[in-house]
Amino acid sequence: MLNLFLIPRVDYLLSDNENYFTIEESRFILSDTQKERLLQTIERIGTKIISTDIKIIDPKFSRYVLNIGIIAFDDIPTDLIKNDIIEAVSNYFLNINRLDRIPKSDIIKIIEEINGVDSVSIKIISENNEKNKMLYRNANDISIDNFNDIIIAKNELPIIRGGWSDRYGNSYENTIDTKNLGSLNILIKDITKRSES
Repeated sequence: MLNLFLIPRVDYLLSDNENYFTIEESRFILSDTQKERLLQTIERIGTKIISTDIKIIDPKFSRYVLNIGIIAFDDIPTDLIKNDIIEAVSNYFLNINRLDRIPKSDIIKIIEEINGVDSVSIKIISENNEKNKMLYRNANDISIDNFNDIIIAKNELPIIRGGWSDRYGNSYENTIDTKNLGSLNILIKDITKRSES
């Protein structure tokens, strides 16, 4: 038995008004039709080893929330900075191909490169970890490590999605919302003057 862990390239299928945070979770899983066509293609081109059965494994979702704090420069509108952050983080997660971890430093780096951002801090919150802490308050962290990186388990697909609550009673909506906590939360903590050069 050969198990294939496959995820569609959803970035190829986005419409103009969609991004990583607005597409349905079901788009991250191959449909039955797509799986059947893929298996037929493997049979047709002769790359299947004789006496081998192939099974396509659906990813198991693990959900995370990103809380982002920003110190912004005063010469760029904060709404523009927030929109640029959403776009940059969306592009990062649409194109990620790591199978072991998602380093928080990657996300910090792409946000620091956005015009108008002086400094950035990020806290990644894991649904799995929060559920575990609700059951066992002193349990070791799971799904995240000491660097607050996302740790990816076998056959797992980490997604930035709400629809759950943390151990402190904070509820995260499955959207990006300026009034409620959601899957991606951006807080402008301070505004500073850009130094003259």
